[in-house]
Amino acid sequence: GAHAKQLAVSLLLLIISLFVVMKIADRLTRPISRFANTLSERSPDDLEPVEVPPGTATRELLKMVETFKDYQTRIRDLLERERAFNRYTSHELRTPLMVMKGAITLLGESKDEAFINKQRIRLEKATGEISEFIETLLSLTKAVEGAELTPRTLSEAELQNIVSNHQHLLNNKPVKWWVQVEGKPVIRMPEAAFHILLGNVVKNAFACVEQGVVNVVVDSKGIQVCDTGPGL
Repeated sequence: GAHAKQLAVSLLLLIISLFVVMKIADRLTRPISRFANTLSERSPDDLEPVEVPPGTATRELLKMVETFKDYQTRIRDLLERERAFNRYTSHELRTPLMVMKGAITLLGESKDEAFINKQRIRLEKATGEISEFIETLLSLTKAVEGAELTPRTLSEAELQNIVSNHQHLLNNKPVKWWVQVEGKPVIRMPEAAFHILLGNVVKNAFACVEQGVVNVVVDSKGIQVCDTGPGL
């Protein structure tokens, strides 16, 4: 009888211990299960931050949620960069393609040699812009080599060429432009990227100013594009 009693007590204690362990395990794993369910119910486009599930928030769970938030932030930044990249690509290619289309149309409407030569120059400049832009895209999608970041001195001829490439945007407006180089300015970035960077600012100035001047001032401290437009 005593042996049977001890066996019954031991069995009862074992059952109680199993029940307590299961309750503790359930309390510990329930927030993780809720976290997993929350993730499975979210749409792929839902990148809103995930809150810590209610219940016992262990250090491991908090670390898991924090890591997931960081992962979401990286994905959100990547998507935004991709959207910006697509907008930028569309914007940069649209202008030279429109110039090329217009020049090709005009070439079919005239046999004047001087006029044809003018359109040929427009086509050369537009294709040059596209080639330069593609070169910049390639430089952005590969690791920048040390040679591309070697400091180099900007020449007035290079700056004059960048600005003159966008002169067609003035559309015969009463606007004059010039480049003023003071000292020996040095830059450290890929040449194609610099041409597009400065070209974008010049294009905005040429498009917005109706009359007056556009002055590109370059010195050892930086580059200024000043115009007599209406301002922002």
